Amino acid sequence: MNQENNQQKEVKQVSSEQFDQARQSKSPTPAHIKEAAPKQQEVMTFQQAVKPLIDGKRIARLEWPKKEEYGVLQDGYLKIYREGKMHNWLVSDGDLMGEDWVIHS
Repeated sequence: MNQENNQQKEVKQVSSEQFDQARQSKSPTPAHIKEAAPKQQEVMTFQQAVKPLIDGKRIARLEWPKKEEYGVLQDGYLKIYREGKMHNWLVSDGDLMGEDWVIHS
């Protein structure tokens, strides 16, 4: 019981600012992927890419190996076009933290 209490006492309280800083991606998009973006295309974070997604645009990551893959908002759900058909899209942590989102043409 004492050992359990000691472990609970070691929990560190952090401010919301410290928590937000800790949540930020520590693994930025590799330079060679960012450099591969066409110069006229804006590279965005997922949070920035949500606006075009809501506006009906398709979004994709530069890191995705197949250029015909894209995400879209369809009937109020996130969908991903992959392997020739639409699928429900459960966005991964990596995609949420990605900094290589572009509008898919």
